[in-house]
Amino acid sequence: MLATSFGAALRGTAARASDAGAEYFTLWLNHLIASEPQACARLRSHAGRSVRVVLSDLAPFQWDLRLTITPAGLFEADMGGEGPHPCLTVRVAGDAVQMARGWVAGEGARWVVEGNADLATDIDWLVKNLRWDFRDDLARLVGPLVAHEVGQLARVFSGVARGAAERAAYLLGNPRNPPAAR
Repeated sequence: MLATSFGAALRGTAARASDAGAEYFTLWLNHLIASEPQACARLRSHAGRSVRVVLSDLAPFQWDLRLTITPAGLFEADMGGEGPHPCLTVRVAGDAVQMARGWVAGEGARWVVEGNADLATDIDWLVKNLRWDFRDDLARLVGPLVAHEVGQLARVFSGVARGAAERAAYLLGNPRNPPAAR
């Protein structure tokens, strides 16, 4: 009895965390889209349509998110799944190791897209053209000098992380192509 109620509580907590993550992801995505007027314009023509984003192979992440396009050209998370039937389904293909290898090689994530071709074209444009300038956002909070220094530090950590990922990818399956010495 105790194990059953604990399991139910754990599933409920995971569902709330997933909903919160979807809300924050949607806010962040809308922040990116709103910073690029052409992105909003492209999405406005698809108002009312729904996009389903599925992350199923990226253990421990299992995410099935529906986003409805608003008349403003932004997204709204559909938590209950009661919105319109998805016009487009986007699945992230591959597992976490494959994604890390792709990232090290300078490739983006592998996507499998099913559905409306016009909407798929505009979503592809968003993926290729939207970039997050975290230093600009940080500068609004703490000022440009601190944002610049944090950006420099992040660049150093990014290089270290990329080197570690290259070595991990080498050790996990590509012994003939060792990472370059730094």
